[in-house]
This record gives sequence, C-alpha cells and structure tokens, in this order.
Amino acid sequence: MTWNMARKKIVIKPEQLFANVNHVDMIVCGFQESKMRNQSDVQLRIQQYLRRHDFVQIAHSAMWEIMMVVFVKSEHAANIRDPEIRSYRNGLFGMVGNKGGIQFNCVFKNHLFNFMTCHLRHGQNAAEQRNEMMSHFVKETKSREAFKKQFDLDVLSDFSVILGDMNYRMDTTYTEFIG
Repeated sequence: MTWNMARKKIVIKPEQLFANVNHVDMIVCGFQESKMRNQSDVQLRIQQYLRRHDFVQIAHSAMWEIMMVVFVKSEHAANIRDPEIRSYRNGLFGMVGNKGGIQFNCVFKNHLFNFMTCHLRHGQNAAEQRNEMMSHFVKETKSREAFKKQFDLDVLSDFSVILGDMNYRMDTTYTEFIG
C-alpha cells in the first residue's frame, strides 16, 4: 500500500485500508509527504489494528516525509530471514528526506523480496531527473548479497515491488490517450 498524505494531518482508518487483511501474509506500507510529527501516530494506528489480526511489525524506517512500515502474519515471522532496511535521501541539497526512498528486503519462504517506496522529483519537465533519482536509489540501496555479487537488488530479487509517488506525468491529452 502506498499513500501520499499531501502534508496533511490525516486520521488513518486501518479497517478501511486493510479490508481484506485476512487474505495476505505480508503488508508493506509506504507513505510520502507524511509530516514527521504525524508518522508515529500513523504507524501506531496501523500496528494496533494489524496486531488484532495476528500481524507483527518486522521493519520500520522514516525520513523527513517518507516512511515505510512492514508487517507479517505472526505465524510467518520466524520464517523471515536477513531483513534489511535502508534509506536514500535526495531532497533539498541532496540530503533531506523529503525526496528519495526507503528500501526493505528479506528472504521469505526461500524467495528474496525487495520493496522500495519512493518520492521522486515533481514537475512536468523533470522526467530525466526522476529517472536519475530512481537509478541512484536502486544503486545506493544494495543489500549485502547484492553488493557481494555486484548486482542491483532488483536484479537479484525473486519479487521486487516499487511503491510511492513517482510523479511521472502522461505526455498526452486525454483524447489521445483514450483514442
């Protein structure tokens, strides 16, 4: 699940976000433009709700406006191996965490899972900068295994999921797109 919170204080209603919670084993939540002072409340509300459905939190990382929280069914928690979580800041002056991303990977049932949540540069004419940001993000968040093999984690993973506000724009009109 990914959500750009638009820098607003939003009261999370987990029962609406996770209506089919009993049909999944792992939940990865990525948030962009989430105010730091609201992040712990968001995390706590989700955690309390999922705990009632037998989930445990296995990872969490937050930057200035980006946050990732990972939950797994408690029956599977012992099967999570080699969890790693890393962040990549590429906002103001290339250092602030309002742009960039958070990456989590782990081995689950002998498969390497890779989750990335990101918030890339906005603007109609910034596609090249977004591509460059994403390329740097993938390269900067290599796992220990990927580093040893000199491959990017998205190549080594059995499952790789990218979440977030990538800010890509359609370079077409509605009529051209539909036609």
